[in-house]
This record gives sequence, C-alpha cells and structure tokens, in this order.
Amino acid sequence: KQWYQRRVREVERLKTVNEDLADEIKQKIAENGRLEQDNRHLNESLESLQLQYDDVKARVGRLENALLAQEKALEAYKNSEASAKNELGKLEKELEVTHQAARRRDEEVRKLKKEVEKAKQKSELSSASNQ
Repeated sequence: KQWYQRRVREVERLKTVNEDLADEIKQKIAENGRLEQDNRHLNESLESLQLQYDDVKARVGRLENALLAQEKALEAYKNSEASAKNELGKLEKELEVTHQAARRRDEEVRKLKKEVEKAKQKSELSSASNQ
C-alpha cells in the first residue's frame, strides 16, 4: 500500500512537473513567436534603413559629382580670368605704345607745321623784297 501511495505521489509529482514543463514550453513558444515577430520587424526596419542609406549614398555621390564639376568650372573661370587679365595687360601696353607713337607724330606734325610756317614767312619776305 505504501508503495502504491509513493507511486501515486510520484505520478502526481511527475504530472505537476509535466504540467509545469508544458506551461514553460507554451511560454517559450509564445516568447519565440514574439521574438520571431520582433525579428521580422527588425529585418523590415533594417531593409528600410538600407534603402535610405543607399538613397543617401546615391545623393552624396551626385552632390560630390556636382561639387567636382563646380570646382572644375571655378578653375576654368579662374584660368579664363587670368587669361583675360593677361590679354588686358597686353592691350593696355599696346594702347600705351600707340598713344606714345601718336604723341610723337603729333609733335612731329607741330614741328613740321612750324617749319612750313617759317618757310612761308621766308617765302613771303623774299617775294616782297623781290618786288
């Protein structure tokens, strides 16, 4: 009889252990379901972030290309500005040389006019004294 009661108690204890294990398994299954759902959400978030990252990376690439093009354009502008300054300097020198030549010619013309005027006066004096 004692043996039977021990067996009954052992069976009851094993039932309780079995029920506890079954409850623990149910909890683990429920927790696993929540973890799987969380994992899906995390994967979706990761995919979304990856798409955003790829989009931002592409925009950064486009901006870098645009910046590079602007830097090249600025360099070309600086070069053309330097060329224009050089050309302007050459033209200013050429203009100064032309002005100097014009002043020399004007001076030469004045001298020649004076000589012509003197020659006319001499001619008139000579004509008047010959008459």
